[in-house]
Amino acid sequence: MRRKVRRMQKMYKEALEKSKITQKSNNNIQYDVGYDVNGKPYIEIKNDILDGVPEKEWVKKVKDVLKEKFPNGIDMEFFNISITKQSRNEYTNSKYSNKLRRNNTNLFADKMRMANNADEIVQNAYNVRNEDIKHLRKDDIVSFNRSNIDVKVGNQMYQVDVVTGITKNNNEIFYDIVNIKKKVLQNTTSVNNAQRKTGTSSINNIQQNNKSVNT
Repeated sequence: MRRKVRRMQKMYKEALEKSKITQKSNNNIQYDVGYDVNGKPYIEIKNDILDGVPEKEWVKKVKDVLKEKFPNGIDMEFFNISITKQSRNEYTNSKYSNKLRRNNTNLFADKMRMANNADEIVQNAYNVRNEDIKHLRKDDIVSFNRSNIDVKVGNQMYQVDVVTGITKNNNEIFYDIVNIKKKVLQNTTSVNNAQRKTGTSSINNIQQNNKSVNT
């Protein structure tokens, strides 16, 4: 309930910010958060943190970015979502990430690139629902929150699940991004130089078979 109330407050803030963006038609401000024609947010990854980084060093690079860019976690305005050592390890070495690394290097790379915008991805994710843990755990996580967001990396749009862990002390930690599905942009139009490109999108049939997180 606490998370749902905060999400409603966040959605109100997003709607207000969207209205402000629309009014700024004569400046050069760029935003990493865009909106499709249905008003749903998507995140555009502009900075390629893997550029010039050898593949064998991708995991280290992503862990460094998560640690250095988000030392205080993710500000949700009314509460904070921590990014811990566990977060960094899970994001880069979870069963899902390892499956991508073995079977789809390009998709694994795009997931790693998303880490640079972890704050915007978590802050703007919607359709939050709580899930019970599926097995006994050795850590203090007692449940998970799962939400959805679209993320654009280069010319490719993805639909992703964002997973955060809820601890026994009712704290929340960033856990993973999973179920990454390719989407095809349609009817994309440019609003103006100060705004994001918007468009509707449909889910491509290319989809990862693993639909679960290690909960």
